[in-house]
Amino acid sequence: MKKLLISLLILSIPTCAWGKSYLDSQLKKVKDNVKYNSVQTLKKNYPITPEYDRVLPAVSKETYDPKLLKLLDYTPVDEKDYEAKLAKDEQIYETEIYPQLKKKTRISADDIQAVDFYKLYRISEKLIRANNLDYINWRIAVRKTEDINATSSDANFVKINTGLYDTFYNNDDAIAFIMAHEMSHLILGHSKHQGEITTKMEQGYKSMQMSAALGNALGVSAVQTTMLKYLKDMRDMEYMADSEAIILLTRAGYSPAKALDVLNTFDTYAEVRPWYGWYNSHPETAKRIESFKENMTVINPEWVEEGKANIYNSDVLNVKKSSDRVSFVIDKGENVTDFYNVEDLTQRVSRLAYMSYLNGNYENAVKYFYKLAKADESNYVYWLYCALANKALYDNTKQNKYLKQAEKSIEKAVRLKPEDAEVKKVYSMIK
Repeated sequence: MKKLLISLLILSIPTCAWGKSYLDSQLKKVKDNVKYNSVQTLKKNYPITPEYDRVLPAVSKETYDPKLLKLLDYTPVDEKDYEAKLAKDEQIYETEIYPQLKKKTRISADDIQAVDFYKLYRISEKLIRANNLDYINWRIAVRKTEDINATSSDANFVKINTGLYDTFYNNDDAIAFIMAHEMSHLILGHSKHQGEITTKMEQGYKSMQMSAALGNALGVSAVQTTMLKYLKDMRDMEYMADSEAIILLTRAGYSPAKALDVLNTFDTYAEVRPWYGWYNSHPETAKRIESFKENMTVINPEWVEEGKANIYNSDVLNVKKSSDRVSFVIDKGENVTDFYNVEDLTQRVSRLAYMSYLNGNYENAVKYFYKLAKADESNYVYWLYCALANKALYDNTKQNKYLKQAEKSIEKAVRLKPEDAEVKKVYSMIK
C-alpha cells in the first residue's frame, strides 16, 4: 500500500520538476517560427515593390530611338470613340448579359450555396475580345473544392476551383492572370504536347521497370535522364504560359504587377505549390516569379492600345449557362476575321531586343539584336541598333570593348544602307 501511494505521488508531480517543460521545448522552434512564418513571406512581396508597381515598364529618357522597328500593325482608336463604345457595351452587359447570369446556380446537387458567374464572365470576355480569341466558344467552369488550382483541357475549357477563385475574388487582375494562364496553355497547344510527353513517359517508365528487373543499372539511368528531359519540357510550358498570359493581360488593360499576387501567394504557402521534388511537372514558384518579373520588363506598351482597338472593333459576346449547370459558355464572335497572333521566334526576339533597349537594359539589347543580326545579316536596322546599344554601354562604363563593337556594327549598317539618314546620324554619333 505504501509503494502504491509513493507511485501515485510521483505521477502527480509536474514534469517541469524533473526535466524540460513544454515552454523549454517550444523555445527551440522560435527560430523556425521566424524563418518559415507566412506573414513575413507575404510582407516581403506586399505591397508590390516600387520597381514593379506599374502596368508598363518605364522607357529610359536617355535612349535615342530612330524608330525603325515596328513590332505591331494596328490602327489606334480615338479615346472618345473608345469610351463611347464601352458605354454602349455596358448597356448590353446590364440589359442582356447580367439577367442571364444573375440567377444563382448550384455548384452541386446537394449544395445550398451558389455561385454567380457574372464577374468571371466579364473578366474572361474582356480577355477574349482584347486578344481576338473569339474564334471559338469558351467553356468556363467553377468547381466547388478547397483545392487551390485551375486547369484547362479539350481545346476551349477552363476550370477554376472555388478555393482559388475565392482567395483572389477582390483582385480582378489576379483572376485575369489565372484565366489568361489557362487560356495560354490552350492557345499554345500545351494540352496536345503534354499528352505526347505523358505517353512517352509512360513508355519510359515501363522500360525502366524492365531494366531494373534485369539488373541493368545503365538502362535505368539512361531512361531516368530521358524522363528528366521530358519533365523539363513540361516545366518550360508553365513558364511559357505565364509569359503568354502577360501579353493577354496587358492587351486587356489588366496590371501584371497586381496579377503577381497569385504567384506571391503560392510562394508563401508550401502546400499550394504545384511541385513535389524532381519528378514534378511545374517549376518552383520562386522561379516562376523571377521569370514573370523578367517578362514584365519587356512588355510592349502598344499592347494596351492594340487591345483597345480589338475591343472597339468587336461586339459583346453572348453567354449561356452550360447544360451541366455548373459552368457557362461565352459564344464565339460573328464573322470573325482576326485571330490571335502567337509570336514566332523572330517576333519575340525583336520585342526582347527593342524593349530591352528602350528600357535601358543595354546588355540584353546587344545580346538579342546580335541574334537577329546574325540570323539576317542583310538587315541594316539590326546592326544599327547593335551599334546604339553598344554605344550606350560605352557611355555608361567607358570600356573600350563596347566602343569597338559599336564601330563594327555601324560599319556593317553603312555598308548595307550607306544613304540612309539614320545610319549617317548614328555613324556620326559613334565615330
